[in-house]
Amino acid sequence: MVKINHFIRVKGQPNSGKTTTITWSFLKLLTEKRSNLKCLRYLEYGDFVAVIERNGKMIGFVSGGEAIDDGYEALCEMFEGEIEVCVFATRTHGGSKTTLEKILRENDKQEADVIFNSGWIDMMKETQEQMVEVKEEVANELQKRSDELLERIKEYL
Repeated sequence: MVKINHFIRVKGQPNSGKTTTITWSFLKLLTEKRSNLKCLRYLEYGDFVAVIERNGKMIGFVSGGEAIDDGYEALCEMFEGEIEVCVFATRTHGGSKTTLEKILRENDKQEADVIFNSGWIDMMKETQEQMVEVKEEVANELQKRSDELLERIKEYL
């Protein structure tokens, strides 16, 4: 059985960079010397579930916001024990939000820390001539969100 002490919710609209934000944070954390990959499973559409051990504490990642229930089920199949902090991707409302609320209750929690992934969406409304600049701005915004997520994770460790 998995017991999660702290939750971080990366929420946003479809295709708002939730998986990218989580993936970049996961990869940065994984490259740090005190981090070891405990388990990893790929889901559909580039999503994944993983657990990293850092300084004896476990960090979970469930990137599939559209299929959070499948991701959580995979996490429970792959890992047994205590996870200090787990990052979940969710939509802003609907099924994935409801599923996360159920998972929170199962872990005797009421809410998750939230990172909102939407600041770059308005940038995509630019004209075609500006797309090169816009792509760079989007990448920078996602990088900023990824760094914010990584710092938030480390606050719990």
